[in-house]
Amino acid sequence: MKIAKLSAVVAAMLISGTAFAQATVQIHTGGAKGSYYLTLAPLLSKVIGQSLLNTNINTSPGSAENIARVLKDPAAIGMVQGDVLAAFSMKDPAGYEKLEVLRSDIANECLFAVVKKENAAKIPNWSAVNRHASRIRLSTGDVGSGPASTIEYLKSMDTEQKGLGLLKEKNEKDVDAALAAVQNNSAHVAFFVQYADPKNPRFKQIVDNGMTFIPVLSKDIVNAKVGGKEVYSVYTVEVTEGGMITPGLKIDTVCTPVVYVTGKETLFTNGGDRRNQADKIADIKNAPATAFLPQDGFWANLKKVAIKKSGEAVTKIMIDVDAAANAAREQMK
Repeated sequence: MKIAKLSAVVAAMLISGTAFAQATVQIHTGGAKGSYYLTLAPLLSKVIGQSLLNTNINTSPGSAENIARVLKDPAAIGMVQGDVLAAFSMKDPAGYEKLEVLRSDIANECLFAVVKKENAAKIPNWSAVNRHASRIRLSTGDVGSGPASTIEYLKSMDTEQKGLGLLKEKNEKDVDAALAAVQNNSAHVAFFVQYADPKNPRFKQIVDNGMTFIPVLSKDIVNAKVGGKEVYSVYTVEVTEGGMITPGLKIDTVCTPVVYVTGKETLFTNGGDRRNQADKIADIKNAPATAFLPQDGFWANLKKVAIKKSGEAVTKIMIDVDAAANAAREQMK
């Protein structure tokens, strides 16, 4: 009789998932060839594994989809661009309140815009894109991707629909297709979001194909805040390697942090599930930042090729940006 009762209890616990069986933690990343999926997720999985939890790493169309997946499955973890999360917090405050930010100190992705060299005088920076948005053809990643979501957020800053809100962007299948659109003159500007890496073949290809980077800087972007926190920071970024004689190309742009999110502990009504979520949140928050990034190769140089600016340095950069945009305005008349 006692054995029968014990078997019934064990069976019930197995069915409810509170004993002997632990649901796998889903980690939602990005494309199959991207760093979220290939590099960052395995390291996050290793940290989670220290809590004896299993993980499964999934590809994803981008940050917006990752947020949606976490809201559907609060035990999951989504890798999200900081600006996309900021946009979501304004669009759906109730949904944002269900999310727990696990980390935002791992790395930063930078906003890049590219034009043909022959158009650089007319479109020298993002402020010029703002001013002439109704005339500019911009290509970016597919709908739902990180870059496309960033463009949507930047356009939302133009509440009066007098600047970037008038932009009619074209969504390509990926960043390389967006860059090809500039090269073949079907777009004036290509926009993407990526880690700063002067060794990246894409950056070299941009220069080799007669294109150049323009600073993604405007007053709206630099001053953007959500909940009193800055969405972007200004960085000087190295985009091409220098040679023995010539220095590498550096540009000023803004970067946004990579953020890991999951569901808040309070969303779980089952005691075991709630405890597992609380432990997972604590383990990820308490782990050293070095546990989430490779300590060699490109990742070790990340802070060397992207230098954060502040105070008077940012003021001077913005004065130069405004001057270049004003000069471009005369050319566009």
